[in-house]
Amino acid sequence: MLAEVTAIAGLIGLVISLCLVAWQTRAIARQTAISNAIAGVSALNTVLSSLREVYMVFIDHPELRPYFYGGQGMPRSSRLRRQVNTIAEMLADVLESGLLQYRLAPASESSDIWEHYCRHMLAQSPALYGLARKYPEWWPELNQLSAPIRETAASFKS
Repeated sequence: MLAEVTAIAGLIGLVISLCLVAWQTRAIARQTAISNAIAGVSALNTVLSSLREVYMVFIDHPELRPYFYGGQGMPRSSRLRRQVNTIAEMLADVLESGLLQYRLAPASESSDIWEHYCRHMLAQSPALYGLARKYPEWWPELNQLSAPIRETAASFKS
C-alpha cells in the first residue's frame, strides 16, 4: 500500500512538473517572439533614419531630386555627376540594408512595401540602377531586384 501511494504521489509530481515545464516553454516562446519583434523594429527604425538622412540632402539640394525621383539621366557636369553618384551610393546602402533586414525578419508586414519602394527607386533613378548593376557584389539584394527593370531603364530620360 505504501508503495502504491508513493508511486501515485510520484506520478502527480511528474504531471505537475510537466505542466510547469510546458507553461515555462510557452512563456519563453512568447518572450522570444516579443524580443524578435522589438529587435526587428529597432533595426528597421535605423534603416528609415538613414533614409531620412538622404532626404535631408534633397532638402539642401533640391536640384538633385530629379536624378532619383524623376528618371533624369546622369548629369553632364563632372561636379554634379560626383554628387549624384555619392547620393546614389548612400541610397543604395540604405535600400540594401532595408532589404537585408526584411529578409532576416520575414514576418514583417511591410516587407512587400519596402521591396516595392526599392523597385520604384531603381526604375526612377538611372544613377541608382546603374550602380546596382555595375557593382552587384556590393549591393546583391538591390542588384537582384534591378534585373527585371531593364525595360524601364531603357526608357530613362537622357
